[in-house]
Amino acid sequence: MEPSRFNGTNHPQMWIKQIRSFCYLKQIKTEKDILNLCIGMVDVPIKNPEKIKTLDDLIEELKSNISFTVFKNSAQRKLNLLKYVTERDGGNTAKFVADFRSLCFDAEINDLEDQKKYLFHTLPNDFFKNTFINRRNMDKISSLDDLIKMFENIVEEESQLIRNASCVAIKHVKTGKYLSSTTKYHQTGSGKQIVFAGQTLPDSDALWFIKASRDLLSYNDMFSLQHKVTETLIGRESLNEIIYHDYTDSDFADHVEVYCSTPSRTSQFNYHWMAQRINYTKYDSSYVRSGDIINIRNVKDNSFLRSHEYQITIYNETFQEVISQDKKPEENDEWCIELIENH
Repeated sequence: MEPSRFNGTNHPQMWIKQIRSFCYLKQIKTEKDILNLCIGMVDVPIKNPEKIKTLDDLIEELKSNISFTVFKNSAQRKLNLLKYVTERDGGNTAKFVADFRSLCFDAEINDLEDQKKYLFHTLPNDFFKNTFINRRNMDKISSLDDLIKMFENIVEEESQLIRNASCVAIKHVKTGKYLSSTTKYHQTGSGKQIVFAGQTLPDSDALWFIKASRDLLSYNDMFSLQHKVTETLIGRESLNEIIYHDYTDSDFADHVEVYCSTPSRTSQFNYHWMAQRINYTKYDSSYVRSGDIINIRNVKDNSFLRSHEYQITIYNETFQEVISQDKKPEENDEWCIELIENH
């Protein structure tokens, strides 16, 4: 396959590199022969071809031509227009990084501080921009490779954020079982659809949609949990409305029924929850992300979602109980939120 002629639409160094590869395949080995081949394939004017003695001389001559100024400025304008799009929104991070590197090279933007500015202006939203600005160890970035590595870390962090309409599974940390619901109903109390801790892997009964008012879910946001299969919401009765069981053990006397249902206008706050962080990771942000260990607090009366190894029996089937309690959160109130899919 014949190499392309040089007409000012690519970078001289990259074009010479392509010619070298062609010459290697054709067993053209001497610099003089390669240089003569290159000069014969240049379509832009060369002022003093007799002065070109090396391939480096040719590169400098091609760079001095107005066509290279046009090419370089065009690359810079493309870089100004370049925007990062996540895979969730149909983008391709690997292609974006390749395009960013290529345009920086073509525009001859070699200063690291300039590269940081151009990369910052490609970022799509406040999470990316704020994380980029506030990134620790920014002063230790010493190369474009370091910059791209930092960018990829931010991309990975963003992909794990819980957001409105995220499909999640929520694992009870102590027992390893997932928050679940199914079309079976309490035989006492509210008579509504049961909530329980189910399997140790998230089956279809353990999938929930986050319903929130903002795109990214923070630790200050109210949200609802909608069961994916039945489309009902997790709610709980107020302590002064229904006590879950006629417990004889005083330790259980404040446990209140949790269920799935469709809220009425007067009971909607029974279905609103907030996440309280327990663990602090290297990311340490205000946003809820996959893998965070949390307490799940009811907004109406500050009670906490709890499970334990106590079993309840409904229609001759046993289920690991999930209830709500209003004491200080303990080990049985810890849950791990896991992202299944972002929409």
